[in-house]
Amino acid sequence: MTAAGPTDEMLARFIERHGLQGLPVEALRLALTHRSHAYEAGLAADNERLEFLGDAILAAVAAEWLYHLDPAANEGVLSKRRSRIVSRTALGRIALEMELDQLILLGRGERETGGARRRSTLGSALEAIVGAVYLHAGYAAASEFVRRELLEVQTERAFAPAGDDYKSSLQEWTQQHCRCVPVYHRVGQSGPDHDRIFTVRVEVNGRALAEAHGRRIKQAENEAARLALECLTAGEARP
Repeated sequence: MTAAGPTDEMLARFIERHGLQGLPVEALRLALTHRSHAYEAGLAADNERLEFLGDAILAAVAAEWLYHLDPAANEGVLSKRRSRIVSRTALGRIALEMELDQLILLGRGERETGGARRRSTLGSALEAIVGAVYLHAGYAAASEFVRRELLEVQTERAFAPAGDDYKSSLQEWTQQHCRCVPVYHRVGQSGPDHDRIFTVRVEVNGRALAEAHGRRIKQAENEAARLALECLTAGEARP
């Protein structure tokens, strides 16, 4: 990112990578403009109106998604699931995986206090992007983006059995047996921008135990943790 924020080229790459060809670069820039940056730069608008719009669209798409996903679930269950899937913290985690922290426009003070990685701030920016997609490409495009980039990932996490959280399991094992925590490194990526595959290596006490691939960094990390756990519990590796 330049001192003035992300370049048009960076924003265009994001648009291509996430299948948002109907979204103009300047519309994306506005969706990423935090009020602190707008104030310092003397801009007339920030992303809060788009955030309001995107929040409503996201809630509607998530409600329809969950309604069809589990026909037996009652209203209370559906409401709780929607809250988990589209919470600001959950959206912030997805936004980090999408590397919005490299694109968001913040005021100097906000950035210096860690705003670029604050999940609530990033989650709001992601909602604003949904609103911008709706305005410039229509509801169908916004719905497709939400389903592909947010709901498929969040639903998988929300309904996954606890035993499928291999990162937490590996951390518990290493803390118990060697009083340390695993360290994950992104060691490579391949494929076109819209269909990237990430490679992640996990290390314990400085020793590489496993590498894994995934369409998202967190997926690759979880798979690397699973492989590392298999090695450690089978006695094939010692941290």
